[in-house]
Amino acid sequence: MKKRIPSLMFPLVHALPEASPVPHAASAPSATTSESSKGIKEMDGGGEVERADSRTDKKAESEKETFSNEPKYAAVDVNTADTSAFIALPGIGNKLALRIVNFRDKLCGFYSIDQIGETYGLPDSVFRKIKPFLRFETNLVKKFNINTATKEEMKSHPYLKWNLANAIVEYRNQHGAFSSLEDLKKISLITTDIFDKVKFYLAL
Repeated sequence: MKKRIPSLMFPLVHALPEASPVPHAASAPSATTSESSKGIKEMDGGGEVERADSRTDKKAESEKETFSNEPKYAAVDVNTADTSAFIALPGIGNKLALRIVNFRDKLCGFYSIDQIGETYGLPDSVFRKIKPFLRFETNLVKKFNINTATKEEMKSHPYLKWNLANAIVEYRNQHGAFSSLEDLKKISLITTDIFDKVKFYLAL
């Protein structure tokens, strides 16, 4: 009688479920890439600064060159200069130079550079242009003795003219000799402003 060999029993092998894909995190930019970008930005920024500095330097050089190309004028002593010296200044022609000198002669000399600005026909803009080249180095002011000068002598002065010359002499005739220049203020025609201008040309 044949023996029955028991059949081998193999366990069933169950298929494993496929693993679901793991979501990947957003990849962060690498340190190398970040540093490179930063380097590029820094280079660009530096380039802008260099270009700005270059423009500034060129502008400064241009201004310096323009200034150096400006004509230079010799200094002029307002009380000794002749017409040719004034003509050499910017904006001054023959006519204005002659007027300045004539005005100086009538005044009997300038006591201030600003008096040139009073010259008839001299534009204020031209006076401001030439003022830096004017010098007051020689005092040649001539003065009238208010106790002895005549009307005729004083009337030719631009600051006195006939009205003040006559008033001074008439006051002197009525009140006697002046004891000080301040006595002139007692004359109604001589205001403080007028006195401050004429006192440089008057003496006792």
